[in-house]
Amino acid sequence: MKTLKTLMIAAALIVMAASAASAGRTREQILQEAQAEMERVCSSLIPYMERPGNVTKLEVIDKDDINAFADNEGRVAVYMGMMNFFQSEDELAAVCGHELAHLSREHIKKSMKTGILATVVSAAVGGTAGDIVGNLIYTKDSRKHEREADRNGLYYAWQAGFDPYASVALWEGMSRLRDTMALEKYLSTHPVHEERIENFHVLLYRMCNDGVVTRYCEEIMADPKLAQMYHEFESR
Repeated sequence: MKTLKTLMIAAALIVMAASAASAGRTREQILQEAQAEMERVCSSLIPYMERPGNVTKLEVIDKDDINAFADNEGRVAVYMGMMNFFQSEDELAAVCGHELAHLSREHIKKSMKTGILATVVSAAVGGTAGDIVGNLIYTKDSRKHEREADRNGLYYAWQAGFDPYASVALWEGMSRLRDTMALEKYLSTHPVHEERIENFHVLLYRMCNDGVVTRYCEEIMADPKLAQMYHEFESR
């Protein structure tokens, strides 16, 4: 099953590449288009950050890995493989929001000060500078930081007008494919588990219930499944 899922993802990427080639677009043109889309979507979230000045660069990396990260220089990077993995720009906004939240909440600086970061340069030998930075930042990132990034990132994307359900859909999709090699690198730094997915469902309802956001809330508050999950979570 694991091999089959991996092959399915690989086949999908090949089909997309072939489709692009048939349209007469070069790899450079595809990268430029992805960069423009990433900048447009991610930059629309920045005004809702607590510390928007912490962002210095938005970049698409020309690698087929399904991965994304923020670094201590203020860069948010999304790999081409991840760009191809997204089903919508709402999912792109969800990932951008998460990485921007790490910068806004200064998780990287806090991790460096408290010694959460691990010395894993040796594990990244042979990788690019981005791989090394990504490993240094997230290998032992605390669950608290991840929860904050999930919550704040959802808020940024939601306020910018993107569908908040995309965050749930994205993580549920990753959960179904979490045993595949294609997602190994991203999920090694952003673990997906039932608790995380449940938290996203609860966040949808809580943010509406608390009046933090208003868009989509009529539908969310009317969802009996979300209401039940929220009340069960709150009663624990």
